[in-house]
Amino acid sequence: MRKEHFNLLLDQLELQCDFADYSFSKFNKLYREFPHTRNLVRPTSNKIWFFLRGFTTALANIAKLLVLPTEDESNYKKRTKERLESKRAERKMLIEKIDVNNQLSTIASKKLRNSLEHIDERIDNYDKPGVKLNFNRSIAANFWRKMKGSVQLDTQITTFDKTDYTENLFYENDTLYYAAFGSDIPLYEAHQELLNLKKNVEELRMHFDNGEFDTEFNY
Repeated sequence: MRKEHFNLLLDQLELQCDFADYSFSKFNKLYREFPHTRNLVRPTSNKIWFFLRGFTTALANIAKLLVLPTEDESNYKKRTKERLESKRAERKMLIEKIDVNNQLSTIASKKLRNSLEHIDERIDNYDKPGVKLNFNRSIAANFWRKMKGSVQLDTQITTFDKTDYTENLFYENDTLYYAAFGSDIPLYEAHQELLNLKKNVEELRMHFDNGEFDTEFNY
């Protein structure tokens, strides 16, 4: 790998980590100050969704830089396999230097990332017989997703499916989740993964700037 290429990848990784951390901190402040009611779709709550999407988008970009496809490639076309092999070679040094040891399980998940990247397709999925939207951008401290597909709002329990809502925040087993278009992510777990990664990235930047592994590059 050329040193300039590595520096560019590292620079972008630093940037995305900063974007994600900033977005989460702004979301967290708003969330703790906001009145938690059953449904919050007024414009005053839009900043919460703005920072949540900023957080998850930055996490998706981090995953693209560090987490390579692991699914079965037996059905991939030859050209696709060649591109993946090339990408693995390009990322190998960065991934090894970051040394996260598979500690990015939440960030690596493609579920929410795919939902937001293919938002048009997810929206079209609602235009089907029998699909009802019961919740739309709701924030509720007492909104719990139960193991058997039901939620409790105050004293009422209502059955639901993930396709019943577009975007909301809910708790499950004392864990806060952000859900959008049929997929979700545990927020504080994802942020902790990010903080661990950010620390490693900052240390790598210091070592790189000090020229500690210059001999490994193909200038």
